[in-house]
Amino acid sequence: MELKVVLGAIAVGLNILAFVPYILDILRGKTKPHLYSWLIWALITGIVFIGQHSEGAGAGAWVTGITTCINVIICLLAFKWGSADITFSDKICLASALAILVLWVVSSSMLLSIVLVTIVDVLAFVPTIRKILKAPRQETFITYPISSLRCLLGLMAISNYSVVTCIYPVAMLVMYLLITCILLYERPVLMRSLRLQIKRRQHYVYYGYNKA
Repeated sequence: MELKVVLGAIAVGLNILAFVPYILDILRGKTKPHLYSWLIWALITGIVFIGQHSEGAGAGAWVTGITTCINVIICLLAFKWGSADITFSDKICLASALAILVLWVVSSSMLLSIVLVTIVDVLAFVPTIRKILKAPRQETFITYPISSLRCLLGLMAISNYSVVTCIYPVAMLVMYLLITCILLYERPVLMRSLRLQIKRRQHYVYYGYNKA
């Protein structure tokens, strides 16, 4: 079995491993996906998969295909269990993404198409990143480092390296690493905040009890 096929298979497995906890956390009410992000991702990953497949990406396109299925599932779940925190800037990102999709429809160049959908996909991260900065506990941390590794293996599994086949997975790798870093930074901040709240409550209970 070729190395790239093995890498592609591992990347697919990591993709499933990354998002099973995410989906379970949604059903438990712990994770609140942003509908706008996942709606765009469901559309874009399907388009990119078609582009990669037509350009002979081989096993490297498997990851994108599986990601499309996962994105559709999470998008449907987001309609009921997603975040209600939708701002004007989120709407601008959605409108911009849809406008760029129109350009993709009229584009006859595969390179331009992939560049456009990559821009749209990066825009889709903006509402989720804004939500993470405001409420980091509404995301499943483990999903993002595993997704970063998956993107890296998917990139290594590509059979025919070109701008068309590589620009999208490279962009996704950068974005997943960015969110991983943000969540790593926020976790200690959350822990310090939680410890401070506990100390305040203990202080209140202690002195409240003594005064009584």
